[in-house]
Amino acid sequence: MSDILERLAGLGVTKGFPSCGSRTVRKTADAVAMLKTKFPDAIVSENRYGEVFNVRSHFPLSGRIGTAPLSAPFRRSPRLDAVLTNDRDIGKYGFVAMDTETSGLSFDSAGFVFMIGLSYFVPDGLVVDQFILPDLSGERAFLEAVRATVERFDAFVTYNGKSFDVPMIHAREKVHFLPHAFDGLAHFDLLYPVRRFWKKRLHGCRLRNVEEEILGFVRSEEEIPGDMAPDLYRDFLRDGDLTLMGGVSYHNRMDVASLSAFMLLMSEMCASEAGDDELESRYRLDSFAYRSAMALADLASVGKDFILSPGRYSDAELKRIAAGLKRAGRIDDALEIYLRIGRAGNVEGLENAAVLLAKEKRDYPAALALYAELIADIRSDSVAGEWSKAQKLDKIQKKVLTIERKIRAGK
Repeated sequence: MSDILERLAGLGVTKGFPSCGSRTVRKTADAVAMLKTKFPDAIVSENRYGEVFNVRSHFPLSGRIGTAPLSAPFRRSPRLDAVLTNDRDIGKYGFVAMDTETSGLSFDSAGFVFMIGLSYFVPDGLVVDQFILPDLSGERAFLEAVRATVERFDAFVTYNGKSFDVPMIHAREKVHFLPHAFDGLAHFDLLYPVRRFWKKRLHGCRLRNVEEEILGFVRSEEEIPGDMAPDLYRDFLRDGDLTLMGGVSYHNRMDVASLSAFMLLMSEMCASEAGDDELESRYRLDSFAYRSAMALADLASVGKDFILSPGRYSDAELKRIAAGLKRAGRIDDALEIYLRIGRAGNVEGLENAAVLLAKEKRDYPAALALYAELIADIRSDSVAGEWSKAQKLDKIQKKVLTIERKIRAGK
């Protein structure tokens, strides 16, 4: 054995581990102290799991996010509830906006959240709490602080939070066996109404587009793009480098502040009785998509007669309303609207009604009667060309044959 050790020593191999120099192990308290040098006004508190670092900002009630005043009321209405799919009595002080900064896009064990911004209204303005993770050992205290903050609200607002922010937070809570902070709260993900009502009017559906093109807000040069945030946080963990973390904080702070302001603007828009031109000029929305969606909300409160009153909605809007009713399982209401516009001369209305009768209600005789009516209307059309008529008639005839086969088969 000694011979082997001597031979290894001659080759320069030594027993044991080589010296790597002293390695600094940073404690959470040390990381908090370092963050405090960058954010001297931050609030350092403690919960049952450890220290919590919170950068709190305040926007006065007299302030604005772009052109959106923070003093504006939050106007709950049936139309807003329809847009948000909300059934709760939510007021201005009942919701909190949330956004995260993360180590990457992965939900696996390698991904984590290092900053969670929360904005909420108080009587004298808008408060933004930004919880920052000092180091990974403080993650449990960090997540618990967020849960303790949001539990007093009825709803929370995000932008693409259903697909990213909420699953990411939930994944980290599972690691620590913590309850999900947002369970029991209504979730309003504003990406979906933006895509629905503004997609054709904006240069993109990112939150930045909403801020600049709807709210009229342009961020300052302090802004650090969100895709740079993971590397900057790793620099802090590795070297204690906080040089650009102020820009990351600004990015997150304005994300949640603009979400709160946008909620107020949407509530004002849904409560407005402005005409199409004013809606488009003031809010830059696609009035056709908006009116069609709002009609579904009106339907619950004023009934079909109001919706179908002459001149209230175009045939195209009524078809979209009927399609929405069909998706909601209200087949009879959708059928009535299709029949009304079909009997008024809209061929597609009759065809859609026949499809509903055959597929949804399985009333094959009524469907065949409608198709016969439709065939007669197409043949008597003096405007359409013969080739176009032949195409339509061939399509309908195939549907008629399918129904007749089902009748013979007793389906």
